[in-house]
Order: sequence, then C-alpha cells, then structure tokens
Amino acid sequence: MIDPNTLDTIWIITIQFDQLLKKILLLLLIPLFCLTSLYLYFYQCNCEHPQSSFERITNAHYARKVRNADDESALFLGSSSIQALDVSRVVNRALNLGIGGETLADLEARLESYELVDQYQLVVLGAGFNDLCNSDFEYKAEKFKNIMRVFEASPMVISSLQPSPTTRLCKDLTSRISQYNDFLQMTCKSRDKCKFVDLEAAFLLNTSQYFEKDGIHLNPLGYRVWEEELRNAISKLSGDVSR
Repeated sequence: MIDPNTLDTIWIITIQFDQLLKKILLLLLIPLFCLTSLYLYFYQCNCEHPQSSFERITNAHYARKVRNADDESALFLGSSSIQALDVSRVVNRALNLGIGGETLADLEARLESYELVDQYQLVVLGAGFNDLCNSDFEYKAEKFKNIMRVFEASPMVISSLQPSPTTRLCKDLTSRISQYNDFLQMTCKSRDKCKFVDLEAAFLLNTSQYFEKDGIHLNPLGYRVWEEELRNAISKLSGDVSR
C-alpha cells in the first residue's frame, strides 16, 4: 500500500507540472497570436505598411507641387535630412521634395512619375543615407547615376552625406559614408554644371556638436553650417553657368 504522504507528494508534483505546462503553452501562444495577427493585417487585408503609406501620400502631394511650381525654382531631393531643411534659408524660390526614410530606389521610382521634373533651373541632391547599411556600394552607385540622368541638362549641387558619429546603424558606418561621399565628389567633378558640398570637411572638428542625440540627424547648428555650404555652392554654380 502506498504511503499517504507519497500520494500527497505525487499530487503536488502533478499540479505543479500542470501549471508549468500551461505557462509554457501560454508563452508560446502569445507570440504565435501576435505573428498571426500581423500576417492577417498586412497580407490578407492588403494593408500598407505605415512607411509605404506615408511615402505614397507624400509623393502624390509632391507630384502636384512639381506640376504647379515655377520652373525657375530649385528642387531639393533626398530623405529626412533634406525634408527638415529650411530651403528658404538657402534660395529664394525652391521646392523641398524630401521624404524621410526614402532610399535611392524609392527616389528613382518617384521621379518617373513627376511631370517636367527635368526642366528646373537647379537641382540640389542629398540622398543615399538610408542605403548605407542595407546595400552594397555598386548598387548605391548605380541608383545614384540613374537619378542624375534624369537631370542631365540641369545645373546641380550634390551634397555629401553628413559624417554621422554613431555606429549603431552598422559598425562600419563611418567608412561607408566616406566611400560613398568620395563617389559623389568624383561623379560631380565628371559632370558639367555641378558643385559638390563636402560636409565631412565642414564638420571635421567636434562632429558631435552638429547632431541630434540620435547621432544621425542634424541639429539647428548643423543645419546652419549645411545651409551656408549650400549657399556658397549655389553661388559658385550660378557664376559658372552665367559665363
């Protein structure tokens, strides 16, 4: 005959095991439920990702701006850094067509939908930061050249990428920025009516003072420096074009 104390122990162990099993199943079911919900939301209902929706709506708005703007305005193209730039501090007549989070492929695609975008008197281009850690150099170079071909007849200012002091996006971010900026500078030199803005040189001393806490986006001081560099480049370019 089994001792009652032994039966009690077995019963307690059984209950504890049952409770543990329920907890394990619950921990497994919660992430499964979340993943299933996300799948149903984004795929089964044909819903857009928030970033895609933002880019689509902004792009449609910009397409109207391009159609209605004076072709003597300057076009500013790029991602979040350009989007936050107060272009009125740089030139008197300008369209800021920057879209935060945009890649070079996104920019190339939306330019195809803009009417007469190649007729503008000046193009300021600062793009590629969102591609730095997600694509190889050859891909970035090809996409940038494709964008430049849209503006073959337009005077252009190409801005380097800001020398971000952070490494949280990718460990070799600094070297990727320098390699890409070298490419931008060489590309600009090989083209008529093009001036290059070198932010690595402009921010050489105490780089961190020019950035927000994220180490990626410029703070007001950083933008003031960038604006001055852009104004100088545009002034030099205007002198070259008028000769």
